[in-house]
Amino acid sequence: MTKAQTFVDGLSPELKQAILNMAETLRPVLDEIHEQTPTTQKYYGDYFKILSYRPEQHKVIALALLYAGANPDGLEAAVKLM
Repeated sequence: MTKAQTFVDGLSPELKQAILNMAETLRPVLDEIHEQTPTTQKYYGDYFKILSYRPEQHKVIALALLYAGANPDGLEAAVKLM
């Protein structure tokens, strides 16, 4: 189990379900991103774009992206830019 999964498991059932639902919604978006040649190292630019739509919620979105299959290193780089 990853650190993100352990963290999410400790959240309230409502918030955990919201993250899992968001991950399901984001999975096709990530599939599309990952099918393309990366324009930034480990797709951090694409992840940053997603996170920047709701900067006040970027941590929750980042957890959902991890569950959806985002590259952890690229996602970490994107979160650091927020």
